[in-house]
Amino acid sequence: MDKVEEKKKKVLIITPMFSKNMGYGNVCFPKSISKIKGAEAHVLTSQAQYNYNHPEYEQLYQKFHGDPILPVGTEELAPDFYVHRIPFKLYKTEIYFVGLYKAIKKIRPDYVQVFDCNSIDTFKLALFKPFLGYKLYTGNSTVLSVFPMDRQWKTASWFTKLKWQIKHVFTGRIISWMSNRCYPSTIDASYIAENYFGIQKHKLEVSPLGYDAELFAPDHDLTKKKDFKKKLGFTEHDFICIYTGRMMKDKNPLLLAQAIDWINQNTDHKVQGVFIGEGEQKEAIKNTKNVLVLDFMSHTELPAYYQFLDVGVWPTQESTSMIDAAACGLPIIVSDQLKAIERVEGNGLQYKEGDFVDLAKKIIQLKENSDLYKQLSEYGAQKMRSTFSWDAIANYKLSEYQKF
Repeated sequence: MDKVEEKKKKVLIITPMFSKNMGYGNVCFPKSISKIKGAEAHVLTSQAQYNYNHPEYEQLYQKFHGDPILPVGTEELAPDFYVHRIPFKLYKTEIYFVGLYKAIKKIRPDYVQVFDCNSIDTFKLALFKPFLGYKLYTGNSTVLSVFPMDRQWKTASWFTKLKWQIKHVFTGRIISWMSNRCYPSTIDASYIAENYFGIQKHKLEVSPLGYDAELFAPDHDLTKKKDFKKKLGFTEHDFICIYTGRMMKDKNPLLLAQAIDWINQNTDHKVQGVFIGEGEQKEAIKNTKNVLVLDFMSHTELPAYYQFLDVGVWPTQESTSMIDAAACGLPIIVSDQLKAIERVEGNGLQYKEGDFVDLAKKIIQLKENSDLYKQLSEYGAQKMRSTFSWDAIANYKLSEYQKF
């Protein structure tokens, strides 16, 4: 008698927006789940692409992602990796699904993972759980640098605090009761989940965001490095800093441009900068010297920039680009206010946030000290590969799902 094939465990990842050409966790995590024997990955999302409502979507994003709103339906992206799109509506700026219960019932997942621990649809998932029989896991990627309520809480009125408690803490506690685990991405995201979103402490476990190990890895070919720098208009001897991401005030990449300018004007060192992205500081950065400013590009084009340039710099907030860069062996420089220090420990330096002269000195330190540079580069690539790859995270989480 033929052996009956064991039924695959279905992991359902629920995310408000989804673009298959993005390198975000809601794409990479299910892709890694689908590669595990005995598992099947499903993504349930809306019809909306990332940045679908951006006023310049057609000019900036359409060539990478296609139409901003896609049809309802199911697409198989790879073996055991399915994407289901259903209609949505907006509550203020928050997307919520139409027909969520019916869609989940049709998929019949064993485990449901949502990346938000406090939203309209996460609350619905908590209520649906007893009827649909899945195990529920939540997450939180909101960090202190983008969470003003923590700074405002002491001076907030009693009415503001009461409203927050009812809207977020009370509903979050119900979500916590009904979920098996919450995976905040950093230690400060864990603090926010517990203190502002009502998640019980014993259900919190920090789980970092990851990177696509198939894309981001070191390349030590010196000829390729020389050719790549030349292609960008630099020489092989130029020491080049790179920033990727939103060029907004809260990210403040302009500070890096100012640091580069200070180095070239006040020292004997020559340093260049490459900036990739879009945002309100873009024109100001273009107007500084010794910089190359490039438009937003697909994440699949980024590995060479991290492999063949010299140091990655993110002046303020956390960015998953830090992880991608470190995985390619690129030492990074980040703010001393960064709470997710696991991203930089042993593979980078921290500077005094807002002080472009201190940032400049850290850049010079890496340029001058080849032994330190090599140590940070090698350790970063190894650390990311063992701890931060989406494949490692997917294997760990699936084993955790199955424990409960």
